[in-house]
Amino acid sequence: MGHDNRGNRVCGLAASLRIVQQYEKAVVFRLGRVVGEKGPGLRIIIPVIDNLRKVSMQISPCRCPQKIITKGNVSIECRRSAYYQVVDATSAGGHSKRRFGGQPDRPDHRAQSSSAILTR
Repeated sequence: MGHDNRGNRVCGLAASLRIVQQYEKAVVFRLGRVVGEKGPGLRIIIPVIDNLRKVSMQISPCRCPQKIITKGNVSIECRRSAYYQVVDATSAGGHSKRRFGGQPDRPDHRAQSSSAILTR
């Protein structure tokens, strides 16, 4: 009888441990409400009541395809890259991303004619 109880304790302890990596922050929700923000390391939560969501704090790229029409009515597709970083992990679902500017993968063709683009 005591042996089964020990197994339940080990399973309960394993369910309550979470590891947060160095480049992440954890947001703890208790019954759906934000309790707080935790840094990297080993974190203990209440398994049924708490929910831990990890948020990456790294700078991340985002590809943004864009269609451009030149002076000669030629449609060109341009690929751009935007970089963002989460600043506040608690409100990461909102507007807390800092942009590091769009960097085009290809040159900007908006003010050029189609013949100038095709000769490149």
